[in-house]
Amino acid sequence: MPKKPQSQDTLQVFVTIPASHRELLADLQPLPARARAERLRILAAIGLVKTASSPPSPTSPEPSDDSDAGDQRRKKMAKLRDRGLLA
Repeated sequence: MPKKPQSQDTLQVFVTIPASHRELLADLQPLPARARAERLRILAAIGLVKTASSPPSPTSPEPSDDSDAGDQRRKKMAKLRDRGLLA
């Protein structure tokens, strides 16, 4: 079956969840593929919010002086909020 072309706005990602994360595996396995994808998108969004709101750790790289990167991140977070994926 030929792959359908992806638009420039989509990105296909393959995720490997190790057996050490049994709770996550147990939660995701009974779900249909689209529901699993949505659950992982929500978990990623939560991780982004936590990362954005927590102070940098000593091992974190120094923040960039590039204000465009910060603006892009804020726009992405606003889109997630608008879609109801973030509180």
